[in-house]
Amino acid sequence: MSTETALADQFAKYGDLIVGFIVLQSISFGYTLGQKNDLREAIVAGKRVILPIIIASVFVYGGLILVCAHYENLLRVADSQSDAALSSAKAAAWGRIFIEGMASLIAWGGLYLNKPSTK
Repeated sequence: MSTETALADQFAKYGDLIVGFIVLQSISFGYTLGQKNDLREAIVAGKRVILPIIIASVFVYGGLILVCAHYENLLRVADSQSDAALSSAKAAAWGRIFIEGMASLIAWGGLYLNKPSTK
């Protein structure tokens, strides 16, 4: 395995790590919204602040994934890998972005649809 391939694989792993973090963050956020406690009430009460933060995080995480995908692709091209390898790397990057978008959409939708509970 050449140095370029090893570095390209490392960038792919960074992209996977970012996606894993986003999914875990979305799951924990959704779990918190499903509970009946003070933290949920505080999150729902701060909905006007948190919703734009979730939207901004889509662009930040998406940008990080695109940077990883760009450098992965550059390294694979420098290593003269086949078109199939380049296409699969691009498809994996778009898959990561799709997963990131869906996880963020679920978190956003979960918060948007939640109403403050009446005590």
